[in-house]
Amino acid sequence: MSIERFAVNQITRLLPIAVIGAFFSSSIMAANPKSELTMVKPIVFQSDVSNVDSTKQLVEQLKYAQLLHRPDITETTLKRLFAVDPNNAEGLSFQAQHLAKLGQVDQAMGILKKLEVTRPNSETTKQLRDTLSIYSVNKAAYQKIILLSRSGRNKEALQALNKLFPNGMPTPELQLTYLNIESGVKGHERKVLIGLKKLNAEHPGVPDFQLAYADHISKGDPSNPVAMGLLQRLSLEPSVSGSAASLWISRLNDSYITKEVVQQYAVLSSYFPSNVTYRKALLDANKRFEQETELRKDPKYLAKLTGLKKLESGHILSARQQLLIALKARPNDPEILGGLGLAYLRLGQQEVALSYFKKAKKYDKDLRNVDKWNGLINSSSYWAYLERGEKMMQRGDFDGANRKYHQAIKYEPNDPYAYNYLAELALVQEDEDQALHYYNTALSKNRFDETALRGWFNLQLSFYGGEKALDEGHKLSSRQQRILAERFHEVEISLLMTKLTAAMNEGDIEQAKIILDQLVLDPPVSPWSRGEVADSLRLTGQIQRADEQMLAWSKEETAEMSFAYALYLARYGKTSEAIAQLTAISEDNRSDAMVSNLNRLEQNQTFGALYILAKDDPDAAEKEIRRLKVKYASNPDAMLSLIDVQFQLGFTDSARDELLRITPVDEWSMETQLHYGGLLFEFEENKKFEEWQSDLEENHANALLSIDQKIRRDLLFAEYAFRSEEYKNAQMYYSSASQLNTQYQHSALLGLLKTQQALGEDDDAQQLALYLYSEKQALSSRQSMELALILMEYGYQSESIALVEMLKQKQDSDAIDYRDGMAVAMEGKKWNLAKSMAHHALIEDAINPQNDSTTAEFTDDEALSLELKPNEEPKEENLRELYNNADDNWLTRNVKSDLDRIYGRDQGYISFGVDYSARDGANKSVQVPIEAIIPMPEYDGHLQLRADVVHLNSGDIDYYPSNETMSEKNTGTAFGIGWIADSWSADIGTTPVGFDQQNIVGGLNLSGDLGDVGWKATLSRRAETSSTLSYAGMTVPNGVKEHQDEEWGGVMKSGVNLGGSYDLGGSVGYWASAQFHTMTGTGVEDNTRLGLLGGTYWKIINENDRRLSLGLNLMYLNYDKNLSEYAYGNGGYYSPQKYTSVSIPVNYYERLNDGFSYLISGSVSNSWTEEDGPYIDGSPNGSSSTGGGFGFSLEAAAEQRISKRWYLGAAVDIQRSDFYEPNHLLFYAKYTFTDRWQPIAMPVDPLTLYGDFD
Repeated sequence: MSIERFAVNQITRLLPIAVIGAFFSSSIMAANPKSELTMVKPIVFQSDVSNVDSTKQLVEQLKYAQLLHRPDITETTLKRLFAVDPNNAEGLSFQAQHLAKLGQVDQAMGILKKLEVTRPNSETTKQLRDTLSIYSVNKAAYQKIILLSRSGRNKEALQALNKLFPNGMPTPELQLTYLNIESGVKGHERKVLIGLKKLNAEHPGVPDFQLAYADHISKGDPSNPVAMGLLQRLSLEPSVSGSAASLWISRLNDSYITKEVVQQYAVLSSYFPSNVTYRKALLDANKRFEQETELRKDPKYLAKLTGLKKLESGHILSARQQLLIALKARPNDPEILGGLGLAYLRLGQQEVALSYFKKAKKYDKDLRNVDKWNGLINSSSYWAYLERGEKMMQRGDFDGANRKYHQAIKYEPNDPYAYNYLAELALVQEDEDQALHYYNTALSKNRFDETALRGWFNLQLSFYGGEKALDEGHKLSSRQQRILAERFHEVEISLLMTKLTAAMNEGDIEQAKIILDQLVLDPPVSPWSRGEVADSLRLTGQIQRADEQMLAWSKEETAEMSFAYALYLARYGKTSEAIAQLTAISEDNRSDAMVSNLNRLEQNQTFGALYILAKDDPDAAEKEIRRLKVKYASNPDAMLSLIDVQFQLGFTDSARDELLRITPVDEWSMETQLHYGGLLFEFEENKKFEEWQSDLEENHANALLSIDQKIRRDLLFAEYAFRSEEYKNAQMYYSSASQLNTQYQHSALLGLLKTQQALGEDDDAQQLALYLYSEKQALSSRQSMELALILMEYGYQSESIALVEMLKQKQDSDAIDYRDGMAVAMEGKKWNLAKSMAHHALIEDAINPQNDSTTAEFTDDEALSLELKPNEEPKEENLRELYNNADDNWLTRNVKSDLDRIYGRDQGYISFGVDYSARDGANKSVQVPIEAIIPMPEYDGHLQLRADVVHLNSGDIDYYPSNETMSEKNTGTAFGIGWIADSWSADIGTTPVGFDQQNIVGGLNLSGDLGDVGWKATLSRRAETSSTLSYAGMTVPNGVKEHQDEEWGGVMKSGVNLGGSYDLGGSVGYWASAQFHTMTGTGVEDNTRLGLLGGTYWKIINENDRRLSLGLNLMYLNYDKNLSEYAYGNGGYYSPQKYTSVSIPVNYYERLNDGFSYLISGSVSNSWTEEDGPYIDGSPNGSSSTGGGFGFSLEAAAEQRISKRWYLGAAVDIQRSDFYEPNHLLFYAKYTFTDRWQPIAMPVDPLTLYGDFD
C-alpha cells in the first residue's frame, strides 16, 4: 500500500501545507476588499431607551452591549427592560452576567436562584448556570483551562472545556474562547474557520469576533486581502484598535515586501501618528523595499522568488530546480530550505523533506515560526516513518515495519493512515483478524476514511464471501455506503459474472440468458465488463442483441466506452467502423492506448501490404513507400508512421533522411511531437533530439497534456538523459513519470532504479528493486528480466530466480527474455532452469528469428494479416536438435555458448600423445603426455590429473670453457594434480621422477574482468625446460679440474605473471603482460628474469567459423646474469641482459562442419640483444656483446573429430632466430566421456606438456 495510492491522503496532507505557507505568500491586495465582514456596518446603540417598549429590541441591545463591553449601555437598557417587564428571564440573565463581571458574584447567584425557581427547565436558566459556574464552583477549573491554553497545551484545554460545558458553550464570548483555544489544535483549522464564520454571521458587527476571524485567516496567509481589510477598519474601532493595529503590523512584517505593503505601513502609521513603533516600522519597510529592489537584480534571489511562486502554484519540479539554484547562494535561508522541504514532501520524498525542515528551523531566527516548523517536521516525520515502514514491509522486515508504523502514530495519533498500514502489514502476514482490528481502529479515527472502509469491506469478502459481505456492508451508515457504493456494485456484478461463467461452462444457456438479462438491465460500470457481457451474448447466439446493446452503451459518449466499443467492433472484423468510432473521440480525450489502437488500425489498413511487398520485392516496396510519402506529405502523423515502417523494413538510411527533412511546428499535437521525438531517439540523432526537447520545454511548457502524454514525454526525456549519462536529469524525469499508477509506472520505476545504480545510490536502488519485486505479477517479461538481473547484482538470488520461473507463465515472453532468464539462472547456479530457458529461447528464435539486420521476416502469409496474432504454441523439439538447427545470429550464438558452458560442467576427457622437439640437433626430447580432466559439477569445477613420460637427450655439448664434451640421457615421469574452475585454477606436481634433479612444481591462476578489461594473474614455480641441463641436470665431466663428477642444473623459475587484454568483439584488440621470476638451481647461480610484453591485433576476417588476424607485438626481456653456458654455476638457458624484439604475427584459423579445425600462423621479427660475458666464478668472463637480427616462425595445427567421443590432432612449429632455433612436432588423441554437442574448438587447442604450463 504505497503512500502515493492514497488520493485522499495526498489532499489531506497538502491542505495544512497550503495554510502554513507564510514564507511564500503573495503581495497584499487592495486595502478594502469586498466581503461580508468588511461591509458590516458598525453597531450604533440607542442611548435613550425611555420610550422603547419592545422587549425584543431591548434584549438585542443588551446582547450587543455586553459583546462590545459597554456597561453603561447595559445598565441603561436593563433599567428600561425591567420597567417594561420586571421578570424578563433574558434580562435577568444579562443582569447576572453583568454583575458577575463586576465582581458581584453573590448578587449574580441570587438572580440565578430566582430563575431556578421560576424557570427551572428553560434554556436561559441552564445557560446562565453554566456561565456563572466559571465565577464560582468551576472558577479554578476554568482558570486552569486558560493556563493550559497559554502554555500551548491547547488539546488538553479543549478537552477540559468540553468536559466543563458538556452542553456546549453557553455564551458567544465563551464560544470565542473555545474557538481561540481550538485554533491551537493541529488539524482543526477548517473547523475553527467554520465556527468563526458562524459566530460572525450570528452576531454581525462585533469587533472581537471580526478580529478573531482576521487573525485566523491570516495565520498562514499574512497578505490575505479579507484579513487586511478587516484589520484596517478594526484599527479605527475604539474597543479593539490596539489589538487590531498590533495584529496588522505583525502580519505586514510577515508579508513579502512590495510597494503595496509599504503603502499599508504608511496607512497604519497615519492612523497612529504618535506611535513611535509604527513610524519606525514604516521607515524599516521603506529600507526593506529598497533592499528588495536591489536583491531582485541578483539571479539567485530571483530564483528563490520564482521557486517559491512556482511551489505555491503547484509546479513542484520547476520550483525545486529554482530553489536548488537559490540555495547555492543562500544555504542558510529558512525560506528556501522550507520551500525545498515542501517540494520534496509533495514529491513523496519525506526523508529529504524532513532534513530541509530541520535545517529551516535551525536557521530561522524568528521565534514565531517555531510552531510552523515543528508542525512540518512532525508531519514529515509521520509520513517518513510510514514510508520507512512500507519499505521494510516490502523487504520482508515485518517487525521493523511494525515499529516504524507505531512510531508514526506518536506524531499523528488521530490520523487513520498509520492504522491502514498496520492493517496491510497484518494482511501480508496473513493475519486477517489483526488487520480487521486495525481497520476498525482507523475508522474510529475517521468513520469515512475510504481506505479503511474498503479494507474493512474486503475482509468481509474474505471472511464471508460476496453475498454475506454485501449484507454486512448494507448495515453501514448511509454516508459510508455511498463511499462504498461503487465497490458494492463491483461485487454485485462480479457475483453475476461468476454465475454467468459457471452457467456457460455447464452449458446451461437458459440460465446464462437469465443472468445476461440482469446484466443488461443493471450493467457493469466498466466499459470492458460491458464488452464481456456483449461477447457472452454472442456466445449464447444473441449476436444482434449484443451488437445493439454495445451500440446503445456507446451512446453514453464517454471516451472509454467509445474505445471499448471500437475494440468490440474490431474483434468481429468491423475494422472500418472501429476506426470511425475511435476517430469520433476528440483528440483531447484520446488516451495513449486509444491513439495507439487508432494508428494501428489505420496503419494496418494503409501500410500492411508493405510488409508482404518488402518480403517478395524490396525495390517495389521502396517505390510504394515513395508513392505513400507523396500521398501523406501533408499529414505529419502518417509520415512519421511511414518512416517507422521504413525503419522496421530495414530501409534505415532512407528513413533517416526522410526524418531529418521533417521540421516540427508548434501546431503539431502532442502525440505527433512525441512520435517525432521517439524516432529521433531511435535513430540516435542526438543533436536534433536536444533541439526538439529544448523547443518542447520552452514553447509547449504550458500546453495541456493528458497524464498519459506527460508521462510518455518524461519517460522519453529520461531515457535520452540516461543514454547520455546525464543521470541526475534522468532521475528527475523518471521520478516524475513514476508518480501515478499508470501502465508506464513500472517502466519508469525500472528506469529510476537503473539511474540510482548509475549514481551509486545503492540503498535506495535495493529498496526500489524489492518494491518492484512485490509488483512482479504486473511486470512484463522484459521488465521482469531487467529486474532479475539487478536483484541478482544485489544478492537477492531467490527473488531473481522466482522472476525467471514466472517467464513461462507470461504471454509476452520472447527469445531475448528467455536468454536473459538463462543468464540469471546460470548466475544463480540453477542449471536445469537455465537449460529450460535455453530451450524456450531457441524455440522462440526459431519462430521469430533475432536477425542481425532489422529487416522484418515472415514465415507465411498468415503472419501478414492486418491484425497481428500472438505466437502459436511451438512444437516441442529436443534441445540438442534445437542447438544443432538454430539460426546463426547473435542470440543463438549467445545461448549456444552458455549451453556449452553448462554441459561443459559435466564433460571430461582423457588425452594422450607423443611430442618431439629438438634444437640444433641437440637437446632433443621425446615426451608422452597424458592428461585426464574429470568433471565434478557439484563443486563447480574439474579435477585435472597429469602424467608425462619425458626422455631427454642432450647430444654432444662442450663444457665451457674447456674442450671436454658432455652427452647425457635422462628419462623420468612428471606427475601433477590440479583443479580447474571458471575463474581460477591450481595445480601441484613434480618434475620428472628419475631425473638427476627433482623438484616440486605448481601454480595458481586467477582471472576476471575489470570493466571491459580482462585480466589474469599467475603465481607459479616451474622448471626451465629449454635444455637438458636446465630441466634434468647434468654431471660435470671427469676431465674438468673443478667440481668434476658433481651434479648441477635443474633450474626452477618462481614468480608472478600479470596479464591483461581488451577485446570487445570488434575488429581490434590489445594485450599486455608483465612477468618477474627468480631462477634457482642446484649448483647454479641465482638469477632474476623480467619480461614486459604487449601487442595489438586486427581481425581482418572475424566470423563465427573462421578468423584472420594481423598483429604487432613488442617484447622486452632482462636477466640479471648471463647463465647460458654449460658450465658449473650456469644453467644452460638463454639469459641476455637486454633483449628487445618487434614481431608481426599473422594467424588464420577455421572450423569446417563443426568436426574439423585447423590453424596456420606465422610471424616475422627483428630483435636487438645485449649480453655480458658468461658468469663464471662470481663475475662475467669476457667482454659484453650485442647482437640480434631477423627471425621468423611457422606453426600449423589441426584436430579432427572421428567419432562421437574420439578426436585426433597434430601440431608442428619451427622457429628461427639468432639464438633460438627449435623444431617441434606433436600428435595426440582425445577421448571424451560424453557425446559433446559443441562444435570442435576453434582455434585448435593442442595438448600442452606439463612442463610447459604457464
